[in-house]
Amino acid sequence: MAQLSHTLEKVLLCDPERNTSLVHIHVPESTPVEFRTLGQLFFIVEIDRQLPINQELVGVVEEEMQKAYYQTAQLRVEPAFEQALQHVNEQLYQLIEGGVTEWLEHFNIVVGIVKDDLILFAHLGNISAVLIHGGRVTDIIANAGREREKVNPLKIFSTVVSGTITDGDHILFYTPSVLDYLSQEKLKRIVLERTPDEAVHQLDVLLDEASHHAAFGLLLLHSTRERETVHLQTTRTTTPRAPMHTQSSMEHLIARERSTDRLLAPSFWLTARQITSAITQNIRSTFGRIRSTQKTTRRPYLGTEHSSPASEYAMPQRESSGTKAGLQSIARISTRSGKAVGRSLQSTFAKRQQWFDFLKAVPSGLGRVTNRFVRNFLAWSFTRKAIFFAIIIVLFFFAQSIVSIGRRGAVEEAQRQETEAVAAIEEKTFQAEASLSYEDEARANTLLDEAEALIAALENKDTDAVRSAQNEINTLREQANRVVRISEPTTLADLSQQDGFTSTRFINALADTLYLPDQNGSKMWAVDGNGNVVGIDTGIDGLGAPTMSALQGGQSIIVYHDNGAVYAINAANTIQLLSFTPPSESKDFVAMSTYQSRVYILDKLNNQIYRSLQGSAAIGTASEWLDANYDLSQSVDLAVDGTIYVADESGAVREFSQGTQDDFTLQDITPAVNHIDRIWTDAEANNLYILDRNEKRLLVFTKNGRLRQQYTSEAWDDLRAMSIDEANDIAYLLSGTKIYTLELQ
Repeated sequence: MAQLSHTLEKVLLCDPERNTSLVHIHVPESTPVEFRTLGQLFFIVEIDRQLPINQELVGVVEEEMQKAYYQTAQLRVEPAFEQALQHVNEQLYQLIEGGVTEWLEHFNIVVGIVKDDLILFAHLGNISAVLIHGGRVTDIIANAGREREKVNPLKIFSTVVSGTITDGDHILFYTPSVLDYLSQEKLKRIVLERTPDEAVHQLDVLLDEASHHAAFGLLLLHSTRERETVHLQTTRTTTPRAPMHTQSSMEHLIARERSTDRLLAPSFWLTARQITSAITQNIRSTFGRIRSTQKTTRRPYLGTEHSSPASEYAMPQRESSGTKAGLQSIARISTRSGKAVGRSLQSTFAKRQQWFDFLKAVPSGLGRVTNRFVRNFLAWSFTRKAIFFAIIIVLFFFAQSIVSIGRRGAVEEAQRQETEAVAAIEEKTFQAEASLSYEDEARANTLLDEAEALIAALENKDTDAVRSAQNEINTLREQANRVVRISEPTTLADLSQQDGFTSTRFINALADTLYLPDQNGSKMWAVDGNGNVVGIDTGIDGLGAPTMSALQGGQSIIVYHDNGAVYAINAANTIQLLSFTPPSESKDFVAMSTYQSRVYILDKLNNQIYRSLQGSAAIGTASEWLDANYDLSQSVDLAVDGTIYVADESGAVREFSQGTQDDFTLQDITPAVNHIDRIWTDAEANNLYILDRNEKRLLVFTKNGRLRQQYTSEAWDDLRAMSIDEANDIAYLLSGTKIYTLELQ
């Protein structure tokens, strides 16, 4: 079957002298090799405000995208397109670093690639894209979700829409202004009833009538099995482009923002000026009230026969003797009081009297001073008393104003510090979110640690802004640590409802059935995919409690009991005892795993891993597998895929190959791995699975120790065992008596 060929036709009506927006459509030329390997790029851009940077912005996007895409070392379209977008993101971020941000809210673009039956495009803003297939119109971008609500400056293009196209499909990309004059139904009729070049000609004629009001851009992609030559419609107006130069670094922008914050924040001198003004006002007010209480008298003019009276009365003279006398009286009282107290102290210490004599003398002296003051006060005139009380009131309000100004200044300073701290915290969280968009979890965690340190330094953490910042940090922290919270996990079965059930610690899957040995040793419980539970009698007396279990080659499950008995159960539920002689009577077997026909047993008492061959009726003689003495006293489980992973209860995982420990560590995550109950993998699995009962979670790591995901649920309050079906992306978790199913992402 012939490959699809594509026709690209465009309508572009844009006059920078009349239109308030810039519209540009570009289908760059490519070499035959580039076209056959990577297909055809296309752009449709609208900037809905006339800005000085418009032409340079269009130029940098188109030139950098074309260069990065067609010069890539990738031979596949999808990774080449994504890497080119990342390169353009970095170029645009340099503009934002330099403070050139006014275009962000006005930039609308679709950049895409079409090759054979594959189409991919990234979009930002309000450019529309509709697929016309079989007479139906589908809005592609509306279904994928528009990218305008919150633009990440580190990742302007954050969504790639991909799909397949078939023979006869039409895809229309157009600016929002097109729908102001033509409906989608009319666009569909024009496209379906005409050839592509006739359709764009008709659209050009219809839109040209309104082009003096608005700019229009429309790109029509038509796919057919017939070999066609890509034809580009001549545009009515083209927009020249200039080369773009990158700006200064982000540090300069941040420094400038912080300098602005300092200029806008209240300064110390402003606060000092307020305090000084308040003190001056109070003093002026005090003396104003004192002056208002002073009397003025007029003396009659006693002129002579030679004098010339200027008025009925002489110039008024202010009587200040009352005020002066009042102040002198207060001074005298203070002096006398001080002298009385001083004489009392001198007399007390000079005569070396006892402390109780001194204490007795003080009240009497104060009493005499007080009585004298009261007698003098009563003898004062009304004016003196008024002045005295006025001074007391002024001093009281003066002290209150000082305290109030101090408190207000402290509150304003605290508010300013909180505002600056919250702004710095928000900056850290925004940078952390940007780091997460590039999957740089380590830097994101570092930034979140710095944000939490800023919160810890705040005196008042109980504010809406601080609580909101902490919630944002918590959310990003979980994203950085790939936390998936499951509020209501799916329950497959609850064994507590079964008669004869006591408890269980192990779960293994065999032929679409889960097998769980009962701790009393008398039963094996089988659970199918629908949650139906069947009890299987082992028929073996005196087994004791099972201490280890493992799946053997997809054919049977081996169960080891604390009395040394071992049996195997197959998919037909047939149970067979296996003979096994432990390598030592002193032992503490804690875990068992299998690889091909070998059985590996972890003995933490002897710090050894034993290896045996399994036959049809027996497990062969065990031999020591480790070449050196390693401390396994804290080990709880092991998993084998050719190498052996040993999990310690403290949270450490070690890898061994050919009897020797390798260099292996798990990635540091939050919450930290401080406890492990179970570990699992096998030769067919891609990942390493860890069960952590303390944190109620299932951890998924790569076999290089990198975190893939951590699943957690409050319902998993007693995690005991797991069985992983990686081929179908399902995990079975045993928590207490319940079996939960979990869909792995």
